[in-house]
Amino acid sequence: QGVAKAISVYNHLRPHGSISYKTPIELHNHNEPVERKWKNYYVKKELLKVGVAEETYR
Repeated sequence: QGVAKAISVYNHLRPHGSISYKTPIELHNHNEPVERKWKNYYVKKELLKVGVAEETYR
C-alpha cells in the first residue's frame, strides 16, 4: 500500500524538472511535446557494444 501511494505521488503530484516541472500525468493527458532535458545512457552503452567509438557519441 505504501509503494502504491509513493508511485501515485510520483506520477500525479510531484513536478519533474526533466519535463518542464510538470507531472507525468499532465503530459500523458495533454499529449504536449516535451523539450528533452534528460540523457539516455542506455543508447551509449548499446553503441559501444556494437563497436562505435566513444568519441563519436560525445
